[in-house]
Amino acid sequence: MSKHAFFSLTPEEFVDHAKTYPCGKTAALKMMSKLYRDPHYQVPDHSEEISKESLAFIKETLHFEKPKVSKVHHSKDGTIKFLVKFKDGLEAEMVAMKFHKKYTLCLSSQVGCAMKCSFCFTGTQGLSRNLNVHEIVGQYLV
Repeated sequence: MSKHAFFSLTPEEFVDHAKTYPCGKTAALKMMSKLYRDPHYQVPDHSEEISKESLAFIKETLHFEKPKVSKVHHSKDGTIKFLVKFKDGLEAEMVAMKFHKKYTLCLSSQVGCAMKCSFCFTGTQGLSRNLNVHEIVGQYLV
């Protein structure tokens, strides 16, 4: 059975998925909240809120993969560049830019770029593929 990407699901889609194996809406939303708030949270084997069978079903039918940060570069102006690697081995860049004592995060939606701008390294590589929803959300989470 092919697993569906958890981080591609909306709350409504996750609740519907969880309902296919009796799991209450409130419990499902609590689990979703934990998965988004704590990057180290793992779906437990047991819970007071969700049956053992429901948890096993969720683990069997969904994957919770996020990209891995393979390189970090800090610039003098406070900008931080992250090179993230996806499951297929392709990489993309995301950037945290300092702006008025806060950071703006620029996430990639593609691996490579079709624009072919000569001044941009990503543009010189050409477009490899568009990223999936869970890969874009995963950048934010890592």
